[in-house]
Amino acid sequence: MTTSPHPLVSAVLAALLTLAAGAAPLRVATLNIELGLEAPGTASHDAVAAVLTRIDADVVALQEVRTSDLSSNLDALATTLGYPHLYVGDTGPLDAFNRNAILSRHPLVTRTS
Repeated sequence: MTTSPHPLVSAVLAALLTLAAGAAPLRVATLNIELGLEAPGTASHDAVAAVLTRIDADVVALQEVRTSDLSSNLDALATTLGYPHLYVGDTGPLDAFNRNAILSRHPLVTRTS
């Protein structure tokens, strides 16, 4: 039996392969934000922003992004930290509230959903 890779994995690999062609160094990070992102100015949002600023990754995969954070909170984080490319995965069958997201300084050239 053959299975397809998760869309999040496909998007990250596509970004990595695109950059590998130019042999540019690439910093990739993953962060489980566990309790959500909340609004800019809150302790949760500022803590996530501080960690990502310190890491200074080119591509960041976030886990447990709450559906309620998708409208303005995630966009604000991406804009503030200089990530113009954003991908948000669908919720899974066992969890209707949390999603995975990718913030990237480089275009995500392909994805499947």
